[in-house]
Parts: sequence; structure tokens; C-alpha cells
Amino acid sequence: MVTAIGHTDDWQIVAPAVDVATITPTAGKCIRDSRQESLAGEIEPLERQLDAAYETSQQEHEPRTGTRRSRR
Repeated sequence: MVTAIGHTDDWQIVAPAVDVATITPTAGKCIRDSRQESLAGEIEPLERQLDAAYETSQQEHEPRTGTRRSRR
């Protein structure tokens, strides 16, 4: 969680609960944007791994009739 409240370096009541506290909304947006890009890059490989694991599981547990179910 990122806070970006006001243009001040005063302590904020939410400070103990956040990962990053910035003193301006613009700085908060920069941090948010960089984290979104970083997370987006991590999600795609994880999604591929999940899809592959699901397909393997389905193949291992499907009846021998040849019918397959799709995760999506």
C-alpha cells in the first residue's frame, strides 16, 4: 500500500500500515506505476506455469475416453 497525502512530511495516522509513504501525490503515482509494471511482468510467467500445471493435472486425472476440460 502506498500513501501520498498532501505536500507535507508530517507523520500520518496510516503510516504504520503502509509499505511506502510519499510526501506528494505525484511521488505516490510514480511508485504505483513502477510497481504495476513490475507486477505485470511477474504475472504472465506465473499464469503460464499455472495453465501448464492445470493441463497436466487434467491429463493425469481424466478418464481414458479422450474428453478434456479447459481451465478457462
